[in-house]
Amino acid sequence: MKNLPSRRQFIKKGVVTTAALAGVSKIGISRASASPKKPEPARYVGNKVVIEKAQKIYSSPENETLKYCGWPDIAFWRGKYYVIFSRKKGHSAEPPDGPGLVVIESTDLENWSETVLKDFSLPHGGEKKGDDRDAKVFATPDRLFAINIPYPHDGYISYTEDGVNWSAWRQIYPAGEGIQGRDIRVSAVQTYGAQCWRPKEYNGTYYLPCDYYNDRVDLLKSTDMLNWQLAGTIMSRAKYEHNESPTETEIVFLKDGRCLALTRMRPTSNHPELPSFSISSPPYSSWDFKFGTAIPFGGPAAHRFGDTILVIARAQLGKGPGYWNFPLDPGWKWPQRTGVYTFDLEEMRLEQQVLLPTEYAHDSSYAGILPTGANTALIVWYDGNVVDTSNIWLAHLKIVS
Repeated sequence: MKNLPSRRQFIKKGVVTTAALAGVSKIGISRASASPKKPEPARYVGNKVVIEKAQKIYSSPENETLKYCGWPDIAFWRGKYYVIFSRKKGHSAEPPDGPGLVVIESTDLENWSETVLKDFSLPHGGEKKGDDRDAKVFATPDRLFAINIPYPHDGYISYTEDGVNWSAWRQIYPAGEGIQGRDIRVSAVQTYGAQCWRPKEYNGTYYLPCDYYNDRVDLLKSTDMLNWQLAGTIMSRAKYEHNESPTETEIVFLKDGRCLALTRMRPTSNHPELPSFSISSPPYSSWDFKFGTAIPFGGPAAHRFGDTILVIARAQLGKGPGYWNFPLDPGWKWPQRTGVYTFDLEEMRLEQQVLLPTEYAHDSSYAGILPTGANTALIVWYDGNVVDTSNIWLAHLKIVS
């Protein structure tokens, strides 16, 4: 992988804080003339979660073709914060319609430098095919890892030991190529392999959930983040009612050693999009399953803070079970937002807490969570703007109950 020289990108950040929002119902942020004229209502304080500050940390260049930014993740490694995301023409775009993955780094969360992780190609066939998305960044004591999913192909991983030079991409789970995945959009049989989500460490072992093109979800395990083996199958499409298609899956390890998996279920026929919740005890080879009620549930991120399980996912405003019953301001016709939830483990259900800001109010979310203390965290997400520029956001979050 080649690195381009890093460059300093200065951004006019729109910053909001809960102190500034006391008694105020509007978010005061700068926005370009092509954006909606009115900001949306502030929804920063929940009964268990408070957003203390939110700001844009990256904006794609104005009037540039490759202006779409999405799917960020965040890590802290060797004194620096790292945020990884995709930048390309639009939500769905294959190379060379984008520069690949972008990494920005900072020591103070205010000034960020940029590196483009370029020239990604699939090793088998040498084709630059695949829609780069759902990138993840993960820190170990010795290495910083980047994961790329050139959708609909299987996942690849790279690492750096100095923050500058990155290893060649390597396939995460070659054994997954033999597992068939059914594309619900074209009803075809594919063998694209394991599309991985976010790794987690527990008791010295790394765990990684992956799905096979909306057909099943497996849990992988590794001791070095490079060589992976199957730990167990979290769920399979054919096993449950309505024949839902499982895809993006986030895992959380509980106090007692059990593992909780939160999965996005793609809808089929007239059945709505639902999350599912699975739970397992070590060695995580057998899982109990339950459907949730929140609608929709895309791009989940989750982390446990003591007894509180924090979940962030794409949310939708409206009326009905699982929707956020907030009115849309004039000019905001799209109901999608980035929603912050807590998870009730006894009831196995999500509880709404706060909504995060956006300048686009449609394609958004797919957040990353970085714990900074026993009850505090940094959150990154995107707003998917394709009108003028596209933004990556950062929030300071506190759990208050």
